[in-house]
Order: sequence, then structure tokens, then C-alpha cells
Amino acid sequence: MAEALGSDAALSKSTVSNICQAIRTECDAWRERDLSGVTLDYLFIDASHFRMHPNAPAEPVLAAWGIDTDGRPVFIGLEAAGSESHDAWAGFLKGLLDRGLVPPLLVISDGGGGLISACELVLGRSLRQRCLIHKCRNVTSKVAATTLRR
Repeated sequence: MAEALGSDAALSKSTVSNICQAIRTECDAWRERDLSGVTLDYLFIDASHFRMHPNAPAEPVLAAWGIDTDGRPVFIGLEAAGSESHDAWAGFLKGLLDRGLVPPLLVISDGGGGLISACELVLGRSLRQRCLIHKCRNVTSKVAATTLRR
């Protein structure tokens, strides 16, 4: 904070607490916002793993973003999860639909079994495509490094 506010700046515990609460309130409002006005052609879903606490294993954060019918990118949802299981993904996707998101024309995802089965259950009307980046990474991980250099 001294770098940002100067060496004379001081923040009390209550000020930090108030700032954290304001951020939490704003984040919760965004995570719970109405999605009925969003019409997507493409929905990208994936998870990234982050260490939430020191010395703890990395945990997945489920993410959804898309391209709307006007070609604009839209960040749809973000949620911490205990795993990338079918139940975690299904709950995340159902939550998006419960908030008004209409199933998109095409869902793009990795090849995880839990994610695929959740998409089939929750977004059954949508087409699904395996993400080409994930597919290329999976294929190249199986090919000998000397083959790739040729």
C-alpha cells in the first residue's frame, strides 16, 4: 500500500475491512446478476487452478465467457469449486441458466469427462466442440519432442 499511496499513508484494520466488504458486495452482485439480456452464439467454459491458501493444493475456478450475437465478448460467470466433477460443472451451468442465460448455439470446452457430461445434461440443445488449443496440447504432449522439431 505504501507504494500505491505513499509512505505516509496509513490504513486502519477497519478501513481495510470496509474496502474488502465493498469489493465482496460488488463481486456478489456481479456473480448473481440477471443474464436474460445476454444472447450468446458461442460459450467458452474452462477452469483454472489456483492456490487459495498457503500450503494448500490448487483448486479449480470455473469460468464462462462468450461471444454474443453482435460479435462482442461477454464475461458470463466465475465460481470457485472443489473439483471439476460433473456435479460441480452441472451446478455452475444450471446457475447460469437459472439467472436467465439462454443456451448458446455452440459450447467450446476441453475434453474433461465431468464437463462434457454436464454440458450434455444442462445444455443439451447446444452443439459442443472440443477446444482446438486443448486438443493440440493433448496431442503434442503424446508426441516425442524430437518429432516436433523436424
